[in-house]
Formats: sequence, structure tokens, C-alpha cells
Amino acid sequence: MMTRKEIIILFLCLLVGFSLRFYHFDKKSLWMDEIHTYNDSRDDFRNQLKFYKNSPTFLHPPLFFILTHQFYPFTKPERDLRIIPLIFGTLSILTIYFLAKQFSPHIAIPCTVSLAFMAYHISLSQDGRSYAFLMFIGMASIYFFMRHLNTLRKRYLIVVGVLFAFLFHTSYSSIPFIVLSQLLWFYQTNQNDQRPRFTSFLILNGITLLLCLPWVLFIALNYKGQSINNPFHTEDPGSPFSFSRSEDFISIANYSMSNTLSRQGISSIFYPSSLLLYTYRSKPSNLDQTGLRDLCVLDYFLYSFLSHPIL
Repeated sequence: MMTRKEIIILFLCLLVGFSLRFYHFDKKSLWMDEIHTYNDSRDDFRNQLKFYKNSPTFLHPPLFFILTHQFYPFTKPERDLRIIPLIFGTLSILTIYFLAKQFSPHIAIPCTVSLAFMAYHISLSQDGRSYAFLMFIGMASIYFFMRHLNTLRKRYLIVVGVLFAFLFHTSYSSIPFIVLSQLLWFYQTNQNDQRPRFTSFLILNGITLLLCLPWVLFIALNYKGQSINNPFHTEDPGSPFSFSRSEDFISIANYSMSNTLSRQGISSIFYPSSLLLYTYRSKPSNLDQTGLRDLCVLDYFLYSFLSHPIL
């Protein structure tokens, strides 16, 4: 049961989180990847199938483009292409609360507050790509997965299978996520030592396979040896061994180092070093879990702010 305090905090997180994501979300001009979304979303379902019949090796499945097509014609692309990310980015704040609560009630509010103010997630919610949508579906699938593990009710497996299929039909990069999610079968729920049966594993993956198989067959039947690339990308990246001068390689390395180390690198170094110091200062048997949790939340926010600042 949610307390009154939790309800108020959750409502405020939703209100503030939506305000941050809605603020100027349609003011930024489209960038290259959003232009690809614009081109890919102009076709309706029938024309999408016709396109994938001719280009079965296209890098992205059509679900997100079909959903975005509902706002076609894009009278104001800077707004229309970002409506779905804005909606599902905001709903992710609510979803992460219930997801975190499945693991521990003590981390639900910190995780919700962290995501509401997370600069990187705010940026993704204002981006006309499928990232915010994928994150919402991924969190929702894990939530219902945990609900099954805690209650052993098989109806939750149907929802998980459908959500996994949504992930697959939105991005092929979600396949590793679906595979690694199977590790949750080994998660100890500490509720009367109940363990899901092997039939639950078969039901979940059977539903997922059943819902994904038609698209896999469609792609396989229409594959005629086409190259695996994006037809809208006509530039030639060249060979990785074609540097004519050592200065070319050095300049690329310097650019990568400056962008990686100054943002992701700093926070990536901060977390393990802080965690190591914190652990050594505390005895393993008396490790303050609350302080460790707050440290993780702080680092998570620091990482998101450094990797994608909004100011």
C-alpha cells in the first residue's frame, strides 16, 4: 500500500518531471536521426510492409514508425515527432517507482526522484527517436516479470511476452535485453521460498517467440541478399585502415578522449572508487545499505548529467 506521503511525492515527481520534459520540447530543430524518423514515419502500415519487403535488412523494425505515423502529416515536425517520447518518457517516472518497489520499497522514491530530474532522460524524452519508448516498455516488462516471480500468477507472463514483442518490433538492439532478462528466473523473492516452475519459462518464451516469429519469417522470406545498411545513409565511411596520416588518427583519438573522459569517464571513475572507499571504511557485516543506496543514486544522477547536460 502506498502511503499518503508517497502519493504526494510521486505526484510531484510526475508534475515536475513532465514540466522539465515539456519545457521547450518542440523548440529545438530536428537533428539528423530525427530527420530519419521523419522519413521513416511517413508511410502507413501497408506502405511500411512494402518498404520492408524491398529492404528487409533495414536496421530498425517498424513499430515506432507506425506509432509516430498517427501524427502524420507532420504540420510541425519538431512537435509531432516528439509527442510519443514525451508521453512515455513521463510515464517512465511512474513505472520506475513500481518497478523499484518490487525489489525494495526503500529505493522506490529515490529512484523516482532520480529519474524525474535525470538530465539524460529529459533529453531522450525530447528526442524524436524510440529511446524513451523503449525504456518505458523495458521497465514495464521487468515490472510484470517481477510480479510473476512474486505471485507465480501466469497471467503476468502474457503481459511480459507482449511487452518483449513490442521491444523486438521497435528495435533489434533489444534482443540482448530480452535474453539477459532471463537471469531474473534465478532471483530470490524471499516469499515462502517459492520458485517458478520450468513451465513458466516455457510459457514466457513461447509467447515471445510466437509474437516475434511472423516478423522474423517475413524478413527471412523477403531477404534476397540485400546488404545490411540504412538506405538513407549514402555516405562512405571508408576503411578503418585508410588513415593517410598519423595526425588523422591522433585527432580522432583526442576527440574521443575529450568527449568520453570528460563526461562518461569521470562518472565511471567516480562510482567504483567511491564504492571501494565506502566499502573499506565500513565492515562488511555493518555496511550501511542506506548510504550505499544514496551513493548509487548520486552517481547515477552525476553520470546522466555529465554524459548529456541540458544547460
